[in-house]
Amino acid sequence: MEASTPLTEIDYHLLVAEFDMLWARPPEAALRARMDQMMRLISAFEESRRIASSACDSAASGRRR
Repeated sequence: MEASTPLTEIDYHLLVAEFDMLWARPPEAALRARMDQMMRLISAFEESRRIASSACDSAASGRRR
């Protein structure tokens, strides 16, 4: 999965499941690097959803006025 390619909802859930699986393993340098990359992707996806949700909330409250 390319870092520049936006995650789909399905990709996000698969990434979270993989992260949870890796979390349960004994720590290794290669896994730690992969998990760091995964956290950046997960955080970016969640932030994009938060921003989109805020924009929808703002638009909805503007229509009610």
